[in-house]
Amino acid sequence: MNTATFCKNLIPLDIQTLELKDFINNHFILQEIKDIIAPSYEDPSSMLKRDLSHSNKLYIARERDGRLITFLMVGWENVLFKGQNIPTVYIGLSATRQDQKNTGIVRYLYKRFLGDAQAWEQVHQQRLLLWYTTATPSAFHVSNLMEESQPNIDGSYTEEGKKLILALRDHKKWPAFIEGHPFIVKGIAEKTRYSVLERERIKKIEEGKNFTLFTELGIDETQGDRMVCIGRVPSKVPSSKL
Repeated sequence: MNTATFCKNLIPLDIQTLELKDFINNHFILQEIKDIIAPSYEDPSSMLKRDLSHSNKLYIARERDGRLITFLMVGWENVLFKGQNIPTVYIGLSATRQDQKNTGIVRYLYKRFLGDAQAWEQVHQQRLLLWYTTATPSAFHVSNLMEESQPNIDGSYTEEGKKLILALRDHKKWPAFIEGHPFIVKGIAEKTRYSVLERERIKKIEEGKNFTLFTELGIDETQGDRMVCIGRVPSKVPSSKL
């Protein structure tokens, strides 16, 4: 477990990195996470269970009084691509306590993760494939923290990107791609619907940013549809002020 202390908006933060064995059976931490995501999902238990099945590392930030303020889950694994196992990292569930939402404080955890990923690449001399799923515009813009991210804001992608996403779909045993957009996977999160409060927040973001891509591509969050986004570790870890 690694720890560090930062200060965000005069709030001292203790940041920790936990391996799977340190949190998978830690009911106290899991309950803290569930409490944070409860306002955003109809069934927070199903949401947490789904992401735990993909994740093996947890980044958390606590205030000095010990209260959890934000977290980020990631999952490292190999995926078969063109006959070889390539290293990938799933950027999973992240959330911030209600009284600190929209402060950008979770970006400290993304910065820590990207620093770890960059260090891994330097040691192993391999590039990681980063990926995540989303049905919200704010999560879609996590792509801004990566290099070579796909799909683009207009939904376009490269032929290599398509091959990578098809390999990932096969590895995860998601529905086979037949037609439409290869980065859209239907029904993979049917038990993780957003709460009414969260849907209203997402709608305001979409309207404020004039973000229409998901509507244009027919992504229905209530049916468990998700867009899968991929990218690479940036050569320079972005500032936490992004």
